[in-house]
Amino acid sequence: MNRADMIRAVALHEAAAKVLRARLASAAEADFRDQGIVPSWKQPGITLAGSTTQPSVTVTDEAVFLAYVEQRFPSEVETIRRPRPAWCKSFLEGVADRGSPACDAQGEEIPGLEWRAGGAWNGFSIRITSEAKAAIAAEAAEFVALAVDRPRPEPAAEEAQAA
Repeated sequence: MNRADMIRAVALHEAAAKVLRARLASAAEADFRDQGIVPSWKQPGITLAGSTTQPSVTVTDEAVFLAYVEQRFPSEVETIRRPRPAWCKSFLEGVADRGSPACDAQGEEIPGLEWRAGGAWNGFSIRITSEAKAAIAAEAAEFVALAVDRPRPEPAAEEAQAA
């Protein structure tokens, strides 16, 4: 198997995992809906445990919520001091471009920063176009259908007696 085959195999198997996860999720949700219990399926060394949501609250308008807290609970409001993110990103890129040590444009070392060299191995990722993802998803569904959905032949009479 060459590198191209290995890359495609990884992509194919990741897509197959998504198809299988979707089937498991559908079956588990159906069990929960039909039986009213959270499913827990076990295989040797493997457990699929269902879960349900817990009551929660999400802040949908932070400014309105902040005004409420400032009025009702003023001691619970904090002020965060930090460099503006957009400025900081641009500034640090300039520092990184100047090299080691981490210095400003005048050559003064900046406290609290550490320059790190680039070029070291950092792992890999596989990017797949949407067209290729669709094709791989179709291949994965076909693979799963062949591997999971195909009828299994009944064992021969001699094999059944030997077991």
